[in-house]
Amino acid sequence: MQKSGSSIVRRLVRTIALIISVTMAAPVMAQGAGGVADPMSLRSTMDLFGRYTTLEPEQRIAIESAHDRYLEAYEQLREGEIQEFLDLAQQSEAGSSGRMPDLDQMERLLVKWNNVNRRVGALDARLFEEIGAGLDAEQGDALARVGLIRGRQRFQGANGMLGRRQDGGIDTAFWRIEPTEAERLAVDDILRGYEAVMPRLVEDHSKASVGMVRDILRSMNESGYANLTREQMQDPEVVQDVMAAMSSAQQAAMQPMFEAMTEIEDRGISASKGFRTRLAPDRWYRMKRIWMSSAFPGTGMGLTGGNELDVPRHAKGVRAAIADDPDRVAALESILGDWYAKEDRQTDELIELSRQEAAQEFLDPMNLGNVAPNAVRDVHVARREAAEGAIRALLELIPDPEARAAIEKRIKDGESVIVQGGYEIPVKPRKVESDVEDPAERKDRMRIANATAARYIPIPISREDLDFFGWLMGMDAGEALVMETLHADYLDTWTATIEPLAEKVKGGLGSVQTHGGDVDVIEERAARNRAALEAVLELEDDFFDEIGLTIGDDARKGGLEAMRVQRAFDRIDSITSRRFDALFGIPLIEPASPYRLLFEMELDDAVRDRIREDIIERNADLRAVVEGREIDRLESDVAFGIATAPLAYGEDFYGGTVEEAMAASAAMSQRYLELARERASVRRSETTNRRNAVQAVVDESVIPGLSSLDGLRFQLEMFEQGWGGVRKSHDGLDIALKVLRMDDLDEDQAVTVETLLVDHLERETELIEDLATDMSMEIERFDSSGRPNEKFVFRRGEIQERLIQKLLAILTPEQIARVPALANRAD
Repeated sequence: MQKSGSSIVRRLVRTIALIISVTMAAPVMAQGAGGVADPMSLRSTMDLFGRYTTLEPEQRIAIESAHDRYLEAYEQLREGEIQEFLDLAQQSEAGSSGRMPDLDQMERLLVKWNNVNRRVGALDARLFEEIGAGLDAEQGDALARVGLIRGRQRFQGANGMLGRRQDGGIDTAFWRIEPTEAERLAVDDILRGYEAVMPRLVEDHSKASVGMVRDILRSMNESGYANLTREQMQDPEVVQDVMAAMSSAQQAAMQPMFEAMTEIEDRGISASKGFRTRLAPDRWYRMKRIWMSSAFPGTGMGLTGGNELDVPRHAKGVRAAIADDPDRVAALESILGDWYAKEDRQTDELIELSRQEAAQEFLDPMNLGNVAPNAVRDVHVARREAAEGAIRALLELIPDPEARAAIEKRIKDGESVIVQGGYEIPVKPRKVESDVEDPAERKDRMRIANATAARYIPIPISREDLDFFGWLMGMDAGEALVMETLHADYLDTWTATIEPLAEKVKGGLGSVQTHGGDVDVIEERAARNRAALEAVLELEDDFFDEIGLTIGDDARKGGLEAMRVQRAFDRIDSITSRRFDALFGIPLIEPASPYRLLFEMELDDAVRDRIREDIIERNADLRAVVEGREIDRLESDVAFGIATAPLAYGEDFYGGTVEEAMAASAAMSQRYLELARERASVRRSETTNRRNAVQAVVDESVIPGLSSLDGLRFQLEMFEQGWGGVRKSHDGLDIALKVLRMDDLDEDQAVTVETLLVDHLERETELIEDLATDMSMEIERFDSSGRPNEKFVFRRGEIQERLIQKLLAILTPEQIARVPALANRAD
């Protein structure tokens, strides 16, 4: 299909805009400062020092204090010079401004980029100077090595082109295999050499990649292609010339960056030869897989793995079976050694192929025809054949077929490990349904799967919820059996009536992005969703009515109403499982049901039952929070889809010049963002109001009935449930809750921990509220890449890490040892 001239111009302009966006956007953006290195986190600081020295408790406290001052200084820089740089970078993005980037403006941007990153380097130097003042002479070496690693990280963080390789250093892979002291000593000189040279190499690559933008733009301007009209681009000869100019410009501009990347890779490969000879084959095998998956993603290491080809695991199983036969053990070692050597050669070949393909992409991006598409696949096929052969040879060392089969089954049923992006990822085996599920369980699972696939349909009431519901009404054993019978009828009706409706609305409003801007299609799909949701509400009203008629009495009307309220919380939670606003990635703290938290907490039964009755008195307040929320969320999404459909899928409007065409597109995008911002602001406001209403019930009807420590635990659990999956990046509160449950905290420890956690909870709540406020005021500075949320995740991590460091100072070594996550930090 022949492309129009204006289409080609837009593609070229957006290519330059994309390069600007990538090279000027830091991969992590913990402070929302794309193109500028993030500050060191406290955890990273502690972990890096932990590689080379042991910190005393008072040194940890001193480092935390220095780090507090460091973050304050960074924040001042962030609000000043860094923000000026970000504003200039946004002006330079053609996709935002509707025009080709200005060369002079790009030159100013690069000067600003260099200046702000030098300022970050100065803040790092001041931090290390303060830390160094509290270290002894022997720890000075550790300080110097940490400084070198941070120097490398600083330029990595300022370079969007290194996004996939942030953790690609071979030394990072070494530390991820948790080396022994003997292994550390064996490769110390290799590590030191690598650490010393890498800051300069990464700096060279960072400067080359950022300078590439300027060089491409300069070349296109010099070739006369900065201000082409639509009419000019209808000329096939002009189109051909523009494509040739872009190819030539990219080749020339990418050459310095490619050479810098080659130096980085060469240094890693050189170091790998030392690691290979000094580590045991099994340890090098594990380390190399981690390294390759990050440093050389083109090798496809992340796509391979699985128990059936895990030669080391098979060797372990066979060795246990033949341990008493020296000859067979010797044969096993020979088979395993040969396989390790062959695997090492084949993965070296993968690295070389990956580098060749990367060179082609960098140096001739317009023509990838010279890349052999099947070369990497062929090596993986050979690797598989080698693994299969080694496993057969290993199993043949066991004469008993039944024993061989038992080993294979044990390995197959065990957990496997794959590597992706420089990390080992455990993979649990898929269980055979017939082995683990009875027919009823399988039906339950399918109902949940079908409801989840239909975005606005809640998952059905589960069997596991019946004990909880029975407690809400104070049912005895006989009444609980009656409710089970009613629930079975409810599930049968769900299967007969709800599942057919859910099948029709899988994907929500047709995933909204697939309706092509047709408002009639949106409304038709919305009607199907509405009908399915209303059918669920009617079915569940009938279910609770049946319970009331069969079991209920006047004395337990409050308990039945509590069940209805709780189910409304559960429905909303299963429908809106992603706790973010629609577009900007700002986390929302949804209200959590106090009933479920109370039921799940470890409390004296009498205390729990008494508080339940106090909450029941506030059923009306809780119901007001959740009633109708399912329909409201659906209608809100429908209204937004209808309002934005013309903007997202309207007819293209491209005027006489490229600049006019891009400006028209930018105006439509701006209007879309305005509508999205209004919607996100309403959602945040509504969520805050609902959360405050539930919190008032908790403050008045729950907390007074609990001890101070249990009250704090309740608040923490409620906070965590409301935050949902947002907190998964950090484990500070999980650790703190484990500490709270210790039965040997002395009085001083208990008071101190409680004080710490009260302060911590207040700081976390203030953080999310302040962040939401800031982002709602300055949302135009961000796109849909999730930068505000990354900023929040970083800051929350810092607060939680400080909590962990304080817990390490408060608890005894024996207490720390009982909390593995704390014990790991103390090492």
